[in-house]
Amino acid sequence: MNFAIAYAFGLWLIKNGWSTPFTVFQVIEALNMASYSMMTAASYFPEYIRARISAGVMFTMMRRRPKIDNMSHQGEKPDIKGDISLRNVYFSYPARRRALVLQGMNLTAKHGQTVALVGASGCGKSTVIQLVERFYDALCGIVSIDNYDIRDLSIRHIRERMALVGQEPTLFNMTIRENIMYGLDRCSKEEIEYAASLANIHDFIVSLPETQTDIDQSGGGVTAPYADVPSC
Repeated sequence: MNFAIAYAFGLWLIKNGWSTPFTVFQVIEALNMASYSMMTAASYFPEYIRARISAGVMFTMMRRRPKIDNMSHQGEKPDIKGDISLRNVYFSYPARRRALVLQGMNLTAKHGQTVALVGASGCGKSTVIQLVERFYDALCGIVSIDNYDIRDLSIRHIRERMALVGQEPTLFNMTIRENIMYGLDRCSKEEIEYAASLANIHDFIVSLPETQTDIDQSGGGVTAPYADVPSC
């Protein structure tokens, strides 16, 4: 109907000598394309609103400054032996402030000692590891390494001297060499070979093309008994 009116008006303009057929056709086609574009854009408006809200949340998170700076080199950097202790530690996760996971927990693990944390799911076993690696700070109490309050130590210094081996092997989509030295800024070939020998995988590695063999995140290219060893 709208186009019929437009063409009728165009014919009237042509009849009275105020326009040419080409100009009328050009204007009507321009209006046609503009209206089609507007309708197409309007169909995406709900997605635009949702995307704008999601982007706002994402940028808010990106602007947020964490309380614990993972890249900071500040703090003491003593030679770490490995004596770990938790003294009267209370902790709850930021998303559940009122649900205390640890309440007055005391734990001591000496260097070279094997300590097992046993309990039901959600009782705080993994939380203890996260506090020792300083993913979070305790609400109350002290987490210490070699009698140093963990908050006084350089977080990079701490993490360069400890490793976590999870229940499932986690290998990055890189070479074996890069998996062994992951988390370290630099590492010599001798140090890599020494670490592989300690983990009892050196003989297996030398059977591969040096240490440049690529492996995927699921451990592809590495047999099951060796899949979790590079993280050691």
